[in-house]
Amino acid sequence: MLVFLSWVFQNYFATQATEQRLRLERSQLAIDLQQSRMEQWHILYLQEKSKQEPDANTLTAASFKTLQSYLNVAAWSSVRLRENPADENADVQEKYKVHERLVTLYKSGNLEALEDDLRTVIALESQLRISDIFSDEFRKRYARVEEREKRLTWLFVFTYALGSVMIGADFMLKLRRDLTSPDRP
Repeated sequence: MLVFLSWVFQNYFATQATEQRLRLERSQLAIDLQQSRMEQWHILYLQEKSKQEPDANTLTAASFKTLQSYLNVAAWSSVRLRENPADENADVQEKYKVHERLVTLYKSGNLEALEDDLRTVIALESQLRISDIFSDEFRKRYARVEEREKRLTWLFVFTYALGSVMIGADFMLKLRRDLTSPDRP
């Protein structure tokens, strides 16, 4: 029974915890890439803005792409911390609504509105440190998942070892009984 229980720990619970940890790691990679993209677009925006005669099309595209990347980072950061799929879905739906608005502003060439949004996002991020909050919560969640994975791995090892010892002890007791049995030829 213990060997079977160890198999369940290894093949179901520990695997599930490992998958959850790997999903979190992949989400961090996607967010890191999106943050890098966001920084590149923002640098382009700032470089263009600093010119004596900035190109409106470049400013519009760069501000749009910066906002789009920030929106992705914020949405993905929020979703990966959710425990409830309904909350995840609500975050994704909200992201799509905001994204549609950004696309409308971009397609209409409304640079002023995009720049206002960009200044607002930068100010909010600076004041509220939203990225830091998401990062702190992610680290806590990752630590919990990693701890659960380790605990389940140790449970697997413990139950497997104990089950193996019990099987070995049972074998030795039967062998001893058979060797000391008076019916032995």
